[in-house]
Amino acid sequence: MEWHGDKITNDMRMKITEGLDTAAQTSVNRIKRSFATGLGGPKNKKGSTVPPNPPAVRTGTLRRSITKDLAVPRHGGFFVRVGTNTKYAPIQEYGGTIPARTVRVKSAKSLRWIGKDGKPRFAKSVRIPATRIPARPFMRPERERLTAGSLKRDLSRALGKMFS
Repeated sequence: MEWHGDKITNDMRMKITEGLDTAAQTSVNRIKRSFATGLGGPKNKKGSTVPPNPPAVRTGTLRRSITKDLAVPRHGGFFVRVGTNTKYAPIQEYGGTIPARTVRVKSAKSLRWIGKDGKPRFAKSVRIPATRIPARPFMRPERERLTAGSLKRDLSRALGKMFS
């Protein structure tokens, strides 16, 4: 009988990597689908979903930014990261307050908008009050689902294929 320890180790590494990649892609797909449906949640007057449902899709930028990154095994460990790089993702996920600010004219003569009475308004600067954004988690529900056993299931499937 001949022992092929390095081959078995490499095969296991490949299967674990495949299992993690499958689990990560499944998570990315589930997160993106939650945006598409808003989990069937009701919407307010402005078209935003009512918390705790995921954010409503307006431009699709946040949804498109959800990606996975699988690390090459090093120091005997594996990891996969699922996330987004948009600046506004944390406030959508956890909620928070956007501080009050003043918007000033840069290159035009004035700012213009339509007032509540339907008439145009003009100004050199406008004070925008603080805005409270409620949490609309889109990543955390998937993380909780993963820790509930689906990651273990995906890895078991990948390793099971190796020994069948």
